[in-house]
Amino acid sequence: MLSRPLNGYLYRTPDLLRDLLLLDILELTGSTTAAARALSLSQPTVSRRYRTLARDLGLVRQPRQQPGRRYGDSICLRLLRKGMTLHRWQAGVLRIGGRPEHAQRVAGYSWLHWVGLQGKTLRAAPELIRQDLLDGLLLTQQEHAELQRFPAPSKQLGDGLVLVCRSHPRIQPLLAKMEEFQQPSLYRFTRG
Repeated sequence: MLSRPLNGYLYRTPDLLRDLLLLDILELTGSTTAAARALSLSQPTVSRRYRTLARDLGLVRQPRQQPGRRYGDSICLRLLRKGMTLHRWQAGVLRIGGRPEHAQRVAGYSWLHWVGLQGKTLRAAPELIRQDLLDGLLLTQQEHAELQRFPAPSKQLGDGLVLVCRSHPRIQPLLAKMEEFQQPSLYRFTRG
């Protein structure tokens, strides 16, 4: 899962963390059907693997909760997510979310794991970053202004989009190394 060319090799989510990735994509997409599409799996496979993980970790699905906690929440899950995030960063991969129509804008970045977000999930994005489900967001200027939790002003990409990444010592050098983002005016960091 999540194999992308990166500096001559493929990043692959370790088998140990595969179902955690599935859980993260469930949280970010909001349904087993959308998660199955994003992960190139069948919907029954996503449902079965989620049920097994939920049983193993004692997770309870709560669809009325905010995105990030709909498919379960526990201290164990939060720690596993932090470990998976650090592994992804160590491999040089960032998970960025935004509206599905912006996917084409970032399609050529092999170091980026793109997740399309919609509606309630997009509005909850600042919290999803705090929960280690996302490393950053690709937003329109208007979306950025509407998400009050991100301080303004911010720098823009060429076509009216804003890339906002969490401020973390491991992310800043990672973005600085990326050819496409070497100019400081192309991105900005937020606390999180």
